[in-house]
Amino acid sequence: VRERREAGIDADLDLDRSLAAAAETAAQYQQQAQAIAGAVQRIAVLTGAPAIDDNLLRPAAQPQAVSLSLSIMPADLLRVRPDIQRAESSVAQASAEVGIAVAELYPRLTLTGTLNATGNLVGSQLPGRTSQIMGGLSIQIPLLDWGARRAVVNAREATLAAAIDGYRLAVLEGIQESETALATIEAQRRRLIEETVRL
Repeated sequence: VRERREAGIDADLDLDRSLAAAAETAAQYQQQAQAIAGAVQRIAVLTGAPAIDDNLLRPAAQPQAVSLSLSIMPADLLRVRPDIQRAESSVAQASAEVGIAVAELYPRLTLTGTLNATGNLVGSQLPGRTSQIMGGLSIQIPLLDWGARRAVVNAREATLAAAIDGYRLAVLEGIQESETALATIEAQRRRLIEETVRL
């Protein structure tokens, strides 16, 4: 374009457009290089490698897709997701807190006792040998604060319901993400096979 401009065929605007396109291409090249470096670093972190594998930076042919087969059931695939495990733990914790709050509604009976015996270590009877048995019984009945305890139970049950809803949402989102990922993999596999057949 510069030579055509010097020959008087193209205008200055064409030269400016070409220079802007070249600068934009150079900027895209830098962005792509940064994306590649970031992806390789993420692969190293995911595989637990102490350094980046140089083989990942070498140009290579496009890998051929194979049919996808899962070694575990789809339900097991969802169970290993951290977000679903966290939601399941939240439900278990909320359920335990409901059980504790319900137990606080009922009367509590406490039995205490002690047995003291003193004597001679050699086994012979001494006139001063004594034995004492003491016991006690206490009962706690939630009469005056029963309404407050009932409110705690209601609050814990509401927390449990929210945790169950969160678990359901996490499962639905996990199913949606897993199905989308599997469909994307299958579509890419078919596209690569079709391109291979055309070539």
